[in-house]
Amino acid sequence: MNMKRMLATAILVLGAASSDTALISAQKSGAANTRATAQGGEAAKLIGKCGKPDKDFTKIEGGQPIRHIIYKKQNVELMYSRQGVPAWVLVGIFKANADENMDKEEANRRLPCAAGSIRTVLDRP
Repeated sequence: MNMKRMLATAILVLGAASSDTALISAQKSGAANTRATAQGGEAAKLIGKCGKPDKDFTKIEGGQPIRHIIYKKQNVELMYSRQGVPAWVLVGIFKANADENMDKEEANRRLPCAAGSIRTVLDRP
C-alpha cells in the first residue's frame, strides 16, 4: 500500500470518529442540516472557485470511496471522502506528482483561488 493510501486510510479512521462526534453534537443542537450543507459541498466549492481540475476521479481505498482532485500546474492533489457525512469532505492533501503529503497552508498558497478555504476533516471542531 503506498504512502497516500496509508495516510488516507488513517485519516478516514480518525476523521470518521471526529465526524461522528461532531454530527451527533450538531444533531443535538438542531444544526445538523446547516452542518451538512456547510460541509457537503467542499469538493464542488473548490472546483467552483478554482475551475475544472486536470483530473477528478473516485476509487475505492481502504473500503471507502475516495475522490481525487488534481491540479497539475499547481502540483496539488486533494483527496475527499464521504465517510460519516452526506457529501465529500477533504481528508488528505498531497503533491500531485509524488507520494509526499502537503499541509493545508501550502495547498492554500498554491491554490490562491481557494481563498484560504482548504481545511481537512481534522481541522474541524
